[in-house]
Amino acid sequence: MTVELPVELVREIVELVARDWQFGDLAWVASLSLVCRAVQCWVHPILYHTVVIDQAQHAIFFDLIANKPSSFFSPMRHLTLLGSSSFPAMDLGRLLSCINARPVDVLTLDTMGLDTLCQAQATARSTQASFRPRGLFMLSHVSGKQWAQHAYALQHLTHLRLIEGTDWIAACESLPALSHICIETSSHWHGGPTGLDDFAWTMRRVLQFPKCVRVVVRFDISRLGIVETKQELWDGMRNALGALRDERMYLYSVREDERIAYERPRREWLRVCARESRAGVDPWNCGGRVYSIGDRDRADSDSNTET
Repeated sequence: MTVELPVELVREIVELVARDWQFGDLAWVASLSLVCRAVQCWVHPILYHTVVIDQAQHAIFFDLIANKPSSFFSPMRHLTLLGSSSFPAMDLGRLLSCINARPVDVLTLDTMGLDTLCQAQATARSTQASFRPRGLFMLSHVSGKQWAQHAYALQHLTHLRLIEGTDWIAACESLPALSHICIETSSHWHGGPTGLDDFAWTMRRVLQFPKCVRVVVRFDISRLGIVETKQELWDGMRNALGALRDERMYLYSVREDERIAYERPRREWLRVCARESRAGVDPWNCGGRVYSIGDRDRADSDSNTET
């Protein structure tokens, strides 16, 4: 005997399977769209939640946004755009319409991707259109001059994620709305106590910006083979940041499967970023606090006892 399942239950099963398989075989998830219109509607928001466009896909992507209504991209919450170059004003306008279909939450860009989006913003100034992403993850270094050049386009940005070597201070100075800053760093950059102290001094300056609510340092020591060295470096970073005596400072230990392997081909960077986005990871809200008011109270109490 054939049992017909309620449509709501079928939808729940399809969406659950699609969400599970998006991490392993996105092409198979896309093939579900061919079953029927109803399934296509269920799967579409999962497929287009996170869109990754590298240099090889630019033509296909701009073809798509030229031939689809802007509502097609309304499920998009995370756009990664890398290796871009100059595009015709018409294409840039379409790109901005695509992003504004329902405001994209997070952008992941390299410097050329940033230039492209800011060029689109400049093109659209006369129409009062603008993109207002909550967060930006820069996958390459940005100079102080570049931050100043793009300050207008990024004026509404509140969450910024940067890699070691970028001019963080210039970024904070150019983006007055910033409240959450996430810094990606690794054992490669910190060879000893002096390096950690210098890093902490820079973090002190970041914490001084008026709207700063939270600073997260994502510290990658996963590649170190000696357990004792790992622990020593971790303790050193925690102590250096804890010495700032600021409750807004957080530290997170990056696992091997979470690290972005900058020494590997760029395609692997994108895979990690996309997996992170689809899993709902919030890099600005991770880690443990390195200092609390209780620490200060205990320190003051110990000092009073000694005197």
